[in-house]
Amino acid sequence: MVLLQVLVIVLSFGSIFARHQVTHVRGDSRRNEAIIWCYVTAKPPMKLSWKSNNHKILSVSVVVGLLEVDSEWKIVQGGKLHSQKDFVKTPGQYYGMLKRRQNDYAFALVIPTSAPALRRSGNFICEVGNSPPVSNKTLALGFPPTLVPERLFQANNSEKYVLEGSDYELNCPFEGDPVPEISWITPNNVKKGIEFDESEQKIKISSIKRHQLGNYECLAGNIHGKDKMRYSIKLGEAPKLLDTSKYENVLESFVEYLVAPQTKKITLNCPVSGKPQPKVCWYRRDTKRLKATSQSIRIRAPKNRNSTFFSCFAANQFGHTEKMFYVFKEGQIPVFKNADVKRDVSVMVGDKILLDCSTFGVPVPEVFWFKDGQILKQKEDLLKIYPATKTDTGTYRCKGGNQHGYFSRTFHVIVKRL
Repeated sequence: MVLLQVLVIVLSFGSIFARHQVTHVRGDSRRNEAIIWCYVTAKPPMKLSWKSNNHKILSVSVVVGLLEVDSEWKIVQGGKLHSQKDFVKTPGQYYGMLKRRQNDYAFALVIPTSAPALRRSGNFICEVGNSPPVSNKTLALGFPPTLVPERLFQANNSEKYVLEGSDYELNCPFEGDPVPEISWITPNNVKKGIEFDESEQKIKISSIKRHQLGNYECLAGNIHGKDKMRYSIKLGEAPKLLDTSKYENVLESFVEYLVAPQTKKITLNCPVSGKPQPKVCWYRRDTKRLKATSQSIRIRAPKNRNSTFFSCFAANQFGHTEKMFYVFKEGQIPVFKNADVKRDVSVMVGDKILLDCSTFGVPVPEVFWFKDGQILKQKEDLLKIYPATKTDTGTYRCKGGNQHGYFSRTFHVIVKRL
């Protein structure tokens, strides 16, 4: 903050003494404005003006009875007085403030940061009528560093997730008068792989490595003050399902089959991880989106059908994952889990043969395998033959069921010689 006081006594018409005093110049970084104050003891009628470099910035005529003592501040613009509630600021334009006090008038010039005069020193002169000017002293305007939010790449004091190996830019858009000096503090003072632009108001991190993750601080300072910004860069991860290790086949972790009792609710769990934390959406039968956003929901058995299905969808800016839940009512007729199964199988001698007859039902269906009409010992849903021989060529059939129904599926297998 700059502090300057000037005291001048001027003899004006009618032997009325006018005291004009510029008490201080200050920059208000919250409002991005400079305010210059002039206290005038002359009495109306009078004309108050502010000039800069011999150019009149604004003026207003004050007549007897225009203002009450200690009334609210009036806004001066366009040679007129406006009430505060009706005044709308115009970006980049000067305006004034006027108030009648007990023994004088307070007349202020308000300079927005976008006004050209803000960027240099100059003569700011308060005049009353045709009397000599209050001062021709040069008033050096200055501002501490002020953040320009609209130019930010990323919000101050925010976290940003990035993928390892990606490029990322941070900026530090501070303004001030004089122009602030900018410096950066990087994690562990790492400089390698970081490019600083000429003004150092922007840095680019190329092919981010783990040791470059962490907190970045931008420091801005000039003779009027200091300020800083802080960013946190963290390693991002695409969403993934948890607890997949309990499944033999990873693909099985994306589909789950459950039985819902007629009178009780069951829980569908969709544990996911990711950075940032993925947002979770639930759907019923692929069309109806549910209100739930947690990683688990409670549901009842389907009423008008033997089965239904739900899906959870988890996503962040790096990707998404999905899990399906097939829910069967108790006492369910057996159904095949996989409808699109290859029935005609051709392999070479020594290869592996896999025949899929996996089903779901309540209670769990029994499964029997036959080759060319002869029953086999295997009773698993998935028939595995390895290594395949020429004698394994034939027609295979799986049959099974429970008290609610039966199923059957046929496969034709050909084993060829090398």
